[in-house]
Amino acid sequence: MKRKALAVIMAAAMVFGLAGCGQDGADSKESSSGSGEEASGQDKESSSGAEDAEDESQAPEIDLSEHYDISIWRYKEDFKYYDNLSEQPVAWYLNREYNISLNYEHPATGNEISDLNLMMSTGDYTDVVEMSYSQDGSASLYEDGVIYDLAPYIDQYMPNLKMRMEANAEFAKGMHDAEGHIFTLPVNQTVEPNNMWGGLVYRRDILETMTGGNVAFPSGNDQPTTVEDWDYMLELMKQYFESSGLPDYACLIIPAKGYFDTGELLSGFGTTGTYMVVDDTVYFGPYTDNFYNYLSKMHEWYEKGYVYQDFASRTNDIFYLPNTALTYGGAAGVFYGTQGCSGDRMSNPEYGLNVLVEPCSAPVDTEHLEKGYGIYSYTDSTSINQGWAVTKACEEDKLIRFLTAMDWLYSDYGSLVRSYGLTEKEGAAENPYYQELGLTEGAWHYDEDGNIVPNDLTNEELIEAGEVEDLSISIWNLAGNQLPGMRRNDIEFPKGTDTLLNEHESEVWASCGHENVFPIGAYLTAQESQEHTSRMTTISDYVGTMAVKFITGSEKLDETSWAKYKEQLKAYGVEDNIAIYQTAYDRFNQ
Repeated sequence: MKRKALAVIMAAAMVFGLAGCGQDGADSKESSSGSGEEASGQDKESSSGAEDAEDESQAPEIDLSEHYDISIWRYKEDFKYYDNLSEQPVAWYLNREYNISLNYEHPATGNEISDLNLMMSTGDYTDVVEMSYSQDGSASLYEDGVIYDLAPYIDQYMPNLKMRMEANAEFAKGMHDAEGHIFTLPVNQTVEPNNMWGGLVYRRDILETMTGGNVAFPSGNDQPTTVEDWDYMLELMKQYFESSGLPDYACLIIPAKGYFDTGELLSGFGTTGTYMVVDDTVYFGPYTDNFYNYLSKMHEWYEKGYVYQDFASRTNDIFYLPNTALTYGGAAGVFYGTQGCSGDRMSNPEYGLNVLVEPCSAPVDTEHLEKGYGIYSYTDSTSINQGWAVTKACEEDKLIRFLTAMDWLYSDYGSLVRSYGLTEKEGAAENPYYQELGLTEGAWHYDEDGNIVPNDLTNEELIEAGEVEDLSISIWNLAGNQLPGMRRNDIEFPKGTDTLLNEHESEVWASCGHENVFPIGAYLTAQESQEHTSRMTTISDYVGTMAVKFITGSEKLDETSWAKYKEQLKAYGVEDNIAIYQTAYDRFNQ
């Protein structure tokens, strides 16, 4: 077993709100899993109280006497305590309770798409496939006889998921195609507003230094909210870095393609890097004139030295960090960060680096808009093209066992274990990783009033022995958020534990809302997906290439060049693709 530095590395699923859940714990001190020879797949002692329990349907009893090995294809992460999700503690618990072995096959990082395509082309499927990297729509895979329609099985064997669907019409609508098929098991979260785990951040300490503590944004706000505010902020940052004598610095880091697909910066200009909806009309962001306004401002900032001059030659990784020496070396002003960057977490006093990082929203282009567009995705939605599909390589008896086990993760109590880890009841003292980290009492418990209370996850002995560098244990790795099921956001771990996710950052990043997001549940049919994909690669490559040229000035940006750009996109079929998405959107709303 590996003991790596135990800094809490948690993603969007791990958002901790207030500790008290009151009724959501009073009746759920007993696990509902299928122990022994039989299991119902139902949360027998639901944590939602008697009223909710009455709404739950009873699943048929399942014979657990025969053991099943279930193979799962899923992309790899840095799991910290283990090399494979087969060893993950919640998976370990499900294996024991449902007499199964969840055996994961992880592709090499960077080879996910090619690895999955190879598996699909050979027909040598795993029993289960996590669909994030699939280039084939679920509808196409179903028509080709590769995956199951899960709808009849969910109806019979997954009462907890069925309960979630009945309680949330939007959630259920996103799971079904027009014929009522369900192709994947979704991940959903229980509370709103949605919590964002990453977004734009800026070095507040630079502004404080340059103004003697008298930061005065033109908007009059305490934080930068408009393009004019950013003009003010970026100029101060440039002066700061120039006076520091740093050989390389970046006031603003943008991706190598010139814009964030996820909408950072773009939303303030009323556009996005993909499809969006305005007044029930679908638009492709890079084909709108607001995208022109964005490129114009980025070119202006590039000419002034605000935009990192070497941005186009660097990597396009998930965090858009062209050079980590800039961000972590104190030589970046505004960049894409996670909540782990906020506050003074990036300081290094040993080297005299003391920084204050704060989240910021996209700057609103007040010259052309009254407010930005709501293009931030919200994760309590689902889609037939996302989640966990079960292939026909999985025999029906094995399929039923798998769905029965997964259904527990949609129950009230099971979702707590999935989100926050094992308790004493689930055998935390017997799990090798909980044992190694000294968490024999588990990650959380109920108090005498039925409230959910996190345990202290610090381990002073390991710290004193020099075996860990941080006071905190990574719940993200010791819970089961990589599995299907419900996310929970309703407890807060002790102050000694750096939870990484902070409500303030989330509110800032998601402040523009999500009303203009193209709904994730608006699926494409197999034919639509094939037609769209055949054109989209060329379109995306062209947009990325031209965006860089316009920003850097290697291609002059004016009305004439913009008209030629749009003509070329039209020739590549962008309007045909928009029409496909409009059809999908209209179908979704019917």
